[in-house]
Amino acid sequence: MKIFQYLGQAFWYLLFIAFIGYFSTSPAYTFMEPDQALIKLAFNHAGKLKLPCREFTAEELAAKPKQMRIKFDCPRERSPVYVIMKVDGKPFFDKVISPSGLAKDLSSPLYERIPLKAGQYHLYLGMRDHIDTEGLDYEFEGTITLAASQILVIGFDSDLKEFTFE
Repeated sequence: MKIFQYLGQAFWYLLFIAFIGYFSTSPAYTFMEPDQALIKLAFNHAGKLKLPCREFTAEELAAKPKQMRIKFDCPRERSPVYVIMKVDGKPFFDKVISPSGLAKDLSSPLYERIPLKAGQYHLYLGMRDHIDTEGLDYEFEGTITLAASQILVIGFDSDLKEFTFE
């Protein structure tokens, strides 16, 4: 009687192994079409403070308890970041990214995947990081060439204040 239990158990194990083996190789998954390329627009940028710091007057400081006497009141909330991308003159991406954090005081994260056919393109990128700014604070305009199956990652270096391409 035990032999039938062992044989039944072995049968189900083999069936399970065959199931896992089949789905580990089939159906074939293609990440992208053979003639396609991918642009990944990915960065974390903190917008400028929404409101400037203000200095307390002598009367306001005197009205506060001694342990709470600080000279400046600096609001923490940051401006949203506005990003625009044009490919060959056509608007391709246009988005306002709100700052993260409970007090809206952290950076604005962006991650977008943009599939394109392989080839040469005229790329325009623009970004504004303060709500009161007219126009765009940071811009890039140039030609890029994408090979088949290439992934171009576009980021932003906050120290150098420029877009990066990898």
